[in-house]
Amino acid sequence: MKDEGKTKRQLIEELRKRVAELEASQKEDKRAEEALSQSREFNRVVLMSLQTHIAVLDKEGYVLDVNESWMRFARENEATSMDRVSPGVNYLEVCQKSSGAGDESAKEAIEGIRRVLDGSHERFELEYPCHSPSEQRWFLMSVMPLRGSEGGGVVAHTDITERKKAELELQRALSELSRLKEQLEEETAYLQEEIKSEHNHENIIGTSNALKYVLHKVEQIAPTDTTVLILGETGTGKELIARAIHSSSPRKSRAMVKVNCATLPANLIESELFGHEKGAFTGAQTKQVGRFEVADGTTVFLDEIGELSLELQAKLLRVLEHGEFERLGS
Repeated sequence: MKDEGKTKRQLIEELRKRVAELEASQKEDKRAEEALSQSREFNRVVLMSLQTHIAVLDKEGYVLDVNESWMRFARENEATSMDRVSPGVNYLEVCQKSSGAGDESAKEAIEGIRRVLDGSHERFELEYPCHSPSEQRWFLMSVMPLRGSEGGGVVAHTDITERKKAELELQRALSELSRLKEQLEEETAYLQEEIKSEHNHENIIGTSNALKYVLHKVEQIAPTDTTVLILGETGTGKELIARAIHSSSPRKSRAMVKVNCATLPANLIESELFGHEKGAFTGAQTKQVGRFEVADGTTVFLDEIGELSLELQAKLLRVLEHGEFERLGS
């Protein structure tokens, strides 16, 4: 009987110990549950506070949740596709509707999202425009997979408008720099072909009333962009007058371009004046700019202009009247 009593006491102690362990386990499970709940709440708060527009998708592409930034953007931009994205909506179908309206970026987005959701790609990114009538905006779409048995993915849209504007401004600056560099190279090539000579008013010697009248006209016409016709026999100094006009004009910082129309071959004069594209005629191996294009922003002097053919004079009239011309072969 004594041994039986000990056994009962032992059983009671063991039972109490198990109850204590069970209570401790329950407390641990409760703490773990509270920690998980806090973690989920923390993640939800972080998700909602992000400025990036975020949508969580299941593996079929259905929206499980969107953050506050996404909803706010949808409210502020009712015309965009984002206002149709909410929990329960298939995001791929929304993109499909946009691609059906001719949005090429939407087609690319569909393919990229599908590859992430099916596990064939680890990440997908796409820059796309989202312009409105009043503002130009650009976004970066990033798609990342959700780890776990259920799968799915996270779609994030980040506003990169300021960065894109800076890139476009840089591209415009580089394009302008390239244009100026090309112009400088063209002028240098032209100057290398010409005999360098300095001409100014000091080269015009004379005190007659007729010459004073001419120089007075030079001073009057030089500040303007008016086309000037200089008449005179060979050797009377028509080029000196042209250079005097140029050196007194706002264009004097650039070299004056001279074209002797009488010495240019008839079959090449149009190409010399207006330029030509590569392959415009036999022997045209590269694109060449004409003298008018080289003279953009400065003065062009067409010596012996009366020697040009009537057909070419008609094209020249278009340049003089409207400032327009076409390269051969363009």
